[in-house]
Order: sequence, then C-alpha cells, then structure tokens
Amino acid sequence: MGSIAKQKLSAEFTPLDEGTHLAICNAVIDIGLQSTPFGVQEHVWLRFEVPAERISFIKNGEEIDAGQIIWSRYNKTLTKKANLRKDLEAWFGREFTSDELDGFDLFNLSGMPCLLTVVHNHKDDRTFANVTAIAKILKGQVVPPMEQDAIQFSPDDTDSYDDVPEWLREKFDDRLEPPTPVKRSVEMVETEQVSESDFHDDDIPF
Repeated sequence: MGSIAKQKLSAEFTPLDEGTHLAICNAVIDIGLQSTPFGVQEHVWLRFEVPAERISFIKNGEEIDAGQIIWSRYNKTLTKKANLRKDLEAWFGREFTSDELDGFDLFNLSGMPCLLTVVHNHKDDRTFANVTAIAKILKGQVVPPMEQDAIQFSPDDTDSYDDVPEWLREKFDDRLEPPTPVKRSVEMVETEQVSESDFHDDDIPF
C-alpha cells in the first residue's frame, strides 16, 4: 500500500514562515463525521507542499529533501458562508456554478497549485502556522513539479489508508457512523456552520 515515512519533529522545529507562498495541494483526506464541541461536523483536511521552503526527513533509510508542508482543515460543506466555499472560489478565481455547489469532487484539488497566505498563532511558548487564505496563482507563474506522492482518501475510498498520517488515521478510526452512506462530493447543507476561526492547530503535531 505504499511506504510510510514519519517525520519526528523536535522542539526546535520551525513552522512555515508567515506571508504568501506558492504551494501545491498534494493530499485530500476526508475523515468523515467527527464529534466536536460545536456538534457533529464532517471534516476534510488538505495538505499543501511549499517548494521554496525545504525540509529533510528519512524515507526507506534515505534522507529526503522536499518542500515543507502545511495542513488546513475544513468543514465539508459549500454553504454560502462556509470557509471551504470561500477558499475554493478564491482558488479557482470565480464563483462556483450551481452544478459545482450541488456536488464538487474534492479529489480534483489534488495536484492543483495555489497561493497560500500563512499567519502565525502563538500559544504558551509554541508557534503554529495557519492557512488563512487561498488564491489562484498569477498568470504565467511557473509551478515546480509536485515532489511528494499525492494522497486521496475518504470513507468511501480507503485504498490509501496506510499512506494517511497516523494522527489523521486515528481521527478517521474514531469517526461517527453516518445514518446514510457518506458521499465523496461536497453537498449543500442549509445549516449555519461554525467558523474555522474556532479551530486551533494544537492537535496537529507540526
């Protein structure tokens, strides 16, 4: 199912710098329904690699140099006020069509370049890098090839389970069972969604 590489980070690990970065989405991981302080929410995580910022890790006994990565979590809904819809429309540079709002396949984001705005949040003596905005790349902007293997995972498509980071596999394994089968597409749900500003990266190990 693939070779799993783990990056063990020390206290000296430096988060991604604040500012705007050219990035490539290289993972779309739908972990299903999760119990949160704000009720039951369906969560999807996007992973981005930033070619200009480098990290090193060990894979298959070899030291690998690759672009630094950053994660962003969303409630899986395309309601008018949802952050996922806001970021996707900014990423595509246009409003979504009614057909896209009725069901957009998030796996299509895999391999897509974008511009990320990163801001640091501080808690105690720790610093967390958070994605606060996503935008379409500039016309004519050169995008390097994706370096890390892409991951596409959802409750309906679990072939890449072994490639999902352990901390996300644990969240997936603890998911709530839906009353009806979960679809991979994002669907319109006419309910008020909790702002992503209520989420903190404390649960992310890097």
